[in-house]
Amino acid sequence: MRPGAGRVVLTVALAAAGLAACAKGDPTGARLVLADARLVVTGDDGPRHVLTVSAAGEIALDGTTQFTLRPDGHIVVGGQAVARVERDGAISVHSVRTNAVVRDDAAFVLDGAVELEIGDDGAVTGPLLATMDHPRLRVDGARLRYEGPPAARRAAMIGLAGVVTNLPARAGER
Repeated sequence: MRPGAGRVVLTVALAAAGLAACAKGDPTGARLVLADARLVVTGDDGPRHVLTVSAAGEIALDGTTQFTLRPDGHIVVGGQAVARVERDGAISVHSVRTNAVVRDDAAFVLDGAVELEIGDDGAVTGPLLATMDHPRLRVDGARLRYEGPPAARRAAMIGLAGVVTNLPARAGER
């Protein structure tokens, strides 16, 4: 074999692998597992809200679609990919990083502080439940529970983060 021939073969193989990865979607965004799952908010008076994630990535609150997640981390609002989850979990809107992060373990982090986590038993806990003031999502005094496969927890938390931070409205701003 000629000197340097191994490097050429390796370079060609790496380039081909890179093209194959690009063909599968945006390689720079997070990899999300999408499956049917839901987050249920229950108060002493019974169920209050249900946030669902479909296997197709549709995020709905109380039956009304909010946005769609794609497996490559892109967030689609009104048919346009306007936001995405970066590899490190940061949520970017129009390529501008926000203060919201959803880590691989499905913890929702704002300004570096963990605000919500999903326990092994599916219970969602964290300081945000006591302080959240959202016009359409009442959680005061309620319990929040995740129901679905463990691999889809991150997608469900991204859905909740998007609703809590009014992502669909923010994505419409430029």
